Amino acid sequence: MALNLGGIGGMKDAFKAVQEAKKMEAQMKTQRFSGSSKSGKVNVVINGLQQVIELHIEDELCNPQMKDLMVKQILEAMEDARKSFEKDMAKNMDLGQLKEMLGNMGS
Repeated sequence: MALNLGGIGGMKDAFKAVQEAKKMEAQMKTQRFSGSSKSGKVNVVINGLQQVIELHIEDELCNPQMKDLMVKQILEAMEDARKSFEKDMAKNMDLGQLKEMLGNMGS
């Protein structure tokens, strides 16, 4: 069964939505959000796609006896960076643009 995109106009709208999504993804790759563990001994930087860009661990945590503490602090830093990302997204989200993009996909 063929997908009905509403003729040429629907295809243009779908193409436009794909282009907008690619543009948004490229912008998100350049954004940076940082987080740190409660102790400050682990720091992480993620991009807008929530991919880890940087990870800094204090040397003292690289001791095999400190493995559990290091894992805990990495997770804390990741969560802190994720919260920073979500706060920024909520603050800067252009709801009109998002609605338009989603509306074009449903046409």
